[in-house]
Amino acid sequence: MIEHKPLKENQKDTRMKILNSALELFNEYGYDETTIPMICQKAGVSKTTLHYYFPKKQDLFVDMYNDFEELYSDNFYRIVEQETFSKQIWEVFHIMCEGDLFYGASVSQQYFINRLKEHSQQDFIKNIYHKKMLTAVIRSAQNSNQIRNQTDPEVLAEVLSFALRGVIVTWAIENGTIDLLEEGKRVVSSIIDPMPGFEI
Repeated sequence: MIEHKPLKENQKDTRMKILNSALELFNEYGYDETTIPMICQKAGVSKTTLHYYFPKKQDLFVDMYNDFEELYSDNFYRIVEQETFSKQIWEVFHIMCEGDLFYGASVSQQYFINRLKEHSQQDFIKNIYHKKMLTAVIRSAQNSNQIRNQTDPEVLAEVLSFALRGVIVTWAIENGTIDLLEEGKRVVSSIIDPMPGFEI
């Protein structure tokens, strides 16, 4: 993770301008085809300025995914606003999918490529930040007979997380041409098997 020194307001603006420019270019041209000079030109900054905030192109990407986790956390309130536990289960993944849609297929592709190179996913399920909350919501959905799947809540949370990850990987591989939200919702619904009246 990149260590950021406290930034002044104009420095924050410059940093965000660089990140937003990089994101647009990654989505238009792909991560590999986007060059540092392209990002500098789009952001209206020098190479020196870009390298001050992001020493390597990879650091731009890492920063985007750190921001994704913050975006995810900022939207947790939407989960508890859902009228049923079964809908709360979907909302956990709905927020995740929206983040991937926001950043685009190219950024998601690069994320998974980096994970493959690092072989760093052995502890994926232990590190997912929504697992405890998802497990509790699943337990509540089971106890209130809103879903038919009575698999152990912790195991079901893991199954759902792996399944949705597969949907996101497929969406990224297909360059965003499949409907991520619709496919994600279909997979979650198939796994939890909501009772009539508690569809997601």
